[in-house]
Amino acid sequence: MISPCFLFFNSLQDSETVLQFEVADFSIFLYFFSQLFERLFYNRIELLRGNRNHRYLYGTDNDIAMTEWFVDLVKRGGPPFWENYTWVDAGNDLGSGKAAMLIDADLNGLLQNWIRDGKPASAEAGNIAWAPLPVAKPGDPVYSNFWTWSMGMNAYSDAKEAAWLFLQYFTSKDFCTFASVNNNNLDPVRTSVWENRAFQSKMKQHKGYIDTFNKTIDTTSIYFTPQPEFFVTTTEWAATLQDLVLDGGDVGEAMRELAAEINNTVEYIDLSSY
Repeated sequence: MISPCFLFFNSLQDSETVLQFEVADFSIFLYFFSQLFERLFYNRIELLRGNRNHRYLYGTDNDIAMTEWFVDLVKRGGPPFWENYTWVDAGNDLGSGKAAMLIDADLNGLLQNWIRDGKPASAEAGNIAWAPLPVAKPGDPVYSNFWTWSMGMNAYSDAKEAAWLFLQYFTSKDFCTFASVNNNNLDPVRTSVWENRAFQSKMKQHKGYIDTFNKTIDTTSIYFTPQPEFFVTTTEWAATLQDLVLDGGDVGEAMRELAAEINNTVEYIDLSSY
């Protein structure tokens, strides 16, 4: 998550001037918004681990103020048909120059910034740069949520040896180096590839990409507490935000109702082991 379509703010009180922007992908934007929200306002989700008394605090004054700001942001700057945008549309807006910034997986920016054999991938190819995510206050660590596609072997497979050889080959240093240097494998999983001079040279056309990786990787993790109602709680939260954007209504009332609904949903979950 490297390439900044979001106008970041240091605090709600200091955000009186909002530049023209474009919320390129509402679904991705909502996801990022939830992560940023958790970093800035630590009481948004307070999971009191070690017992069953965990509560989602969506209805605090900070949560309501932030949500009011966000709803206004989407209304003022969201592109037409934002509710149907995908990550591809978000990237295309960045590449065409319609969006000034994009917060998404770094891959989305790379797809727009390549110049191969003199052929640019987009109108803005060569003009896109990467930077670490902004933080709430100077000196705070930069956290990045790690998303990946993984390979695995089914425990009931009748071809475990072949599967194991397959996994070993496609995760080996030699293959990862070849695929990343000679071809277009992105975000290699091997540290040795990131330290490879040929790979670093290849990625120089993407300004700030390697530097941002180095500044982010040590605090990158899967920031997610497993819980069985994940899709229910996140869907309800996103639906509330979308209703507020499309239909209006009192933000404070909507967020307090959401908090009560989600707390009721997760009441039975025991997170003491996490």
